[in-house]
Amino acid sequence: MLDLNHLFENIICFQAKETSDEDAKEYGYASWIDYCHKRNLASYFVRACPICGKPFTSENYAVGGHVLAALSKDKDGNPALDTECITPICNRCNVRADKLGFFNVKRIYLTKTPPKPKTLGSKKTKSPF
Repeated sequence: MLDLNHLFENIICFQAKETSDEDAKEYGYASWIDYCHKRNLASYFVRACPICGKPFTSENYAVGGHVLAALSKDKDGNPALDTECITPICNRCNVRADKLGFFNVKRIYLTKTPPKPKTLGSKKTKSPF
């Protein structure tokens, strides 16, 4: 029997700072939540913010939050915040990223960020992190 329990394990995350939807446009997406939804079907089913637990509403809508996720362990077996991902979080939590600290996200809702392009046309792109 196929065991899918690992997809629903909690992964320790930390909110990345200084990112914007303008960066997503450089990759051909309208926003980071657009990227997340198009690259990870499971992200459509997130109905509440993994940080505050409040449901997404028209006033507190989902955005693509940039996180550093502990998808691997360091040499001592401790979680290593080494993977850049995007996950749906609420706009209220997103705007207070500098005060969030660590939080958990189900593995299935994390979408790895796209490879950073070296150039886009003749213009160098900046890193979203």
